[in-house]
Amino acid sequence: KHIGDDFGKTVLGFMGDEPSFPGTPWTPRMLEEFERRKGYDVRPHLAKLFTDAAPDARLIRADYWDVWTDLYRDEFFNIQADWCGRHAMEYIVHLCGEEDMKVFLRLNGDYFKCNRMVQVPGVDAIWRQVWPDKISDYPKLASSAAHLFGRPRSFSESYGVYGAGLSIEQAKWVMDQQFVRGINQFQAIGYSSSNAEFRKTFAPPNWNGDPQWAYFPELAKYSNRLSYLLSVGRPAAEIAIYYPTTSGWLGDFDADRSSLSIARALLEHQRDFDFVDEQALQSVLTVRDGALWNSSGQAYRVLIVPNVVTISKKALATIDTFARSGGKVLFMGRLPSIITDRSFLRAEPASANPLVNGSSGRYRSVSVVSSDEVSDAVLAQLPWDVSLKPEAPSIKYLHRQWADGDFYFLFNESDRKLDLESGFRGQGQPEIWDPLTGTRQSLAHTRKAGIAHITLSFDPYETKVIVLSAKTSSPMAPQTDVSSELPLDGDWSITIEGKNSLGRLKPWSEFGMAAHSGTAVYRKEFEVPESFSGAGRAVILDLGDVKYAARVKVNGRELGPRAWRPYRWETGEYLRSGRNVVEVEVSNTGANWLAADPARFQEIVNKGWARNSYVSMYLKFDREMIPSGLIGPVRLVSGK
Repeated sequence: KHIGDDFGKTVLGFMGDEPSFPGTPWTPRMLEEFERRKGYDVRPHLAKLFTDAAPDARLIRADYWDVWTDLYRDEFFNIQADWCGRHAMEYIVHLCGEEDMKVFLRLNGDYFKCNRMVQVPGVDAIWRQVWPDKISDYPKLASSAAHLFGRPRSFSESYGVYGAGLSIEQAKWVMDQQFVRGINQFQAIGYSSSNAEFRKTFAPPNWNGDPQWAYFPELAKYSNRLSYLLSVGRPAAEIAIYYPTTSGWLGDFDADRSSLSIARALLEHQRDFDFVDEQALQSVLTVRDGALWNSSGQAYRVLIVPNVVTISKKALATIDTFARSGGKVLFMGRLPSIITDRSFLRAEPASANPLVNGSSGRYRSVSVVSSDEVSDAVLAQLPWDVSLKPEAPSIKYLHRQWADGDFYFLFNESDRKLDLESGFRGQGQPEIWDPLTGTRQSLAHTRKAGIAHITLSFDPYETKVIVLSAKTSSPMAPQTDVSSELPLDGDWSITIEGKNSLGRLKPWSEFGMAAHSGTAVYRKEFEVPESFSGAGRAVILDLGDVKYAARVKVNGRELGPRAWRPYRWETGEYLRSGRNVVEVEVSNTGANWLAADPARFQEIVNKGWARNSYVSMYLKFDREMIPSGLIGPVRLVSGK
């Protein structure tokens, strides 16, 4: 009534956050609805919804789950999505527990059903579910739903309880990990407790907020460009993995383990994929020209069915048509044992189906693999569009097809530097695009049989955007021949909280400043030989290890901020032969004021704040972030 004129302009949509059902959902008409849909009266079986004592209990429970998830989709999610759509807006929602199927099914029943009509499906990553020491491929659920149902965007609510010590580099890693799995919209909900009283009580008197916040615009520039690029065109993955929700309803979570194991192996061998579910195979995907086509115009040419216990007759009918049209089907591990039609209780043995038992000669493109291990023989049957030598499991990639080119996004998830010979499918001149600066440059390459071969080097946690297009006019990226280095070691002048020190580079704790959250300024004078920075030479300032962001001046001229590795700057014309001065301002995180001072931490405990679930969760993270400062080694690198 009051803001309707602004719907679709100022107000772009409504967000749902973690809807879920505790316990067993029920409505007054459930008995009637169940019988109408499943063909039998569930009242004699109600106790079986809560116990496995009877042999048919899990079958009846799966029928019940099938019914209530249909109602949940139609009477909750679809109503909101339809209302938003009629008012020129989008319904954006993430559910609860997406990273763990066993938890998720208990709370929401079926990820893909819930998101069937949702304009922007999502996930969340607020408890460090996504982190370098974890394997977390579940963001693929949101991007797969978006791809299946023809939605251009999928989103992530990220960071909420990652800690006061979350650096911009770490935040970027979490973002890149999800970008490369198809997420292309982010809700950055903060780095630490948003409780104003908490900050007022425990922050230092001169507290100006998280020291990393000044660098957040760098992350925003990067993510805004990349989010846009990852929304253009259509997804290009040609592999689909059957997502085993219905096996989970039957209590078989080995199927989930199998599908996630296959997913992990495909990503580590640069074979991109989407998850597809029962609903998609029954009513969304269409078969044409040896492919399964989704609502985004994307064609899956291989379907992998993991180690599932059940699949529906309708889904098998689609798979049958797909296989007979030339599509490749891989059953990996145990074959399904039952096939459902109207109900799980009256399911048929799978052995009666020729597609599953292999008794028909019609299915030359169907293979049964004895295990769910992705072997070299399995990989040889899968399409590919990126090749890397040597093998690089830490490099993940995503490919989108544009009207006038091919877009590739690659991410080195490891903290190791990698030098790789790469190949990319696509026509046209390869360019490297920088989402932070907006610059683009052509890349040296060779071409053979439709593959552009490029030599690429990845720094730790580095991403690269490679675009192949005939529309290119950018100059070739320069190749620097490094010929000499000038270490800036020895003593530096260091100022922290107005206190001046002179000494070698070391963590702030060794200056007695472990609890300082904020900045420190490092200053050094040095001599540069004329031959080092002469005509035709590029000079790079490399700070080495920085904890956790820095700004640099050379001879009083700003070179700009860096909030993630590599901490390098081109010095340009600002460096001169003879005497020079470099000034580095380093910012740490909010972890130090929260977790580095034992007396302050004890005060937090005494006031009861540590019992707050969020605070207690991220205190353990923050302790890891206490080391701060410019660690180095700092050097100048000169080359042609």
